[in-house]
Amino acid sequence: MKTHAKQPNNSTPEKAPGSNQAPTGSILQAYKTSGNQPIAQLRAYSQTFTVQQDINDNDLHDWGTMRQKLGIPKKGSAAGAAGSNAKTSLTALGIAGTDSPMTAHMIPRRAGGMGNSTNARPWADKFETTTWKNSIDDVFDGEFKNKKKNDTVTYAINTTDMDDTYYNSLLAKSTAATAVKNDAAHKSNIKEIPVDVSATVGSKSLATTTDCIKDLIK
Repeated sequence: MKTHAKQPNNSTPEKAPGSNQAPTGSILQAYKTSGNQPIAQLRAYSQTFTVQQDINDNDLHDWGTMRQKLGIPKKGSAAGAAGSNAKTSLTALGIAGTDSPMTAHMIPRRAGGMGNSTNARPWADKFETTTWKNSIDDVFDGEFKNKKKNDTVTYAINTTDMDDTYYNSLLAKSTAATAVKNDAAHKSNIKEIPVDVSATVGSKSLATTTDCIKDLIK
């Protein structure tokens, strides 16, 4: 029941009440009010976890036991170097901001590890260790409190892809040599950074936020 797909999106994603908006005058805000076509692609990952054995309160803090009771392999595969690749390219172009991109898990870390290249993307380290941790990772175990065999919890995340127009607006800030700016690898690395993220774990939600890219770029 895992899904990972790019899906057409012909309208600008709505921001839920209380969501974190990009500061006025930022690249994203300017992009969305410039009359350009809306960002065209979403990337989604979802999974429904089915409890294989009754879960007790003590199990919630032992993720070896939890993975066993959810039928999840003990270890996830390596997520790859998306974060370090993005950092290398931002630095080479001279547009790296005050935060660093990290390879982030779209699947919950507690559900078997960091995942792999199909469900991990680079986003801001500060976003990972604050908003994402507080809104997703730290509530993931709580959603299984008192769950019985065959109960389910669904996890889902959507990220909006960076399109060429957005990337070109970043490239315009670069003072690097022309050959560096024309390097297709930099474009590929940086476009892996999502411009916004939303997620749901069971009954808990993270409203659409742009914190995933905030402070990564000057």
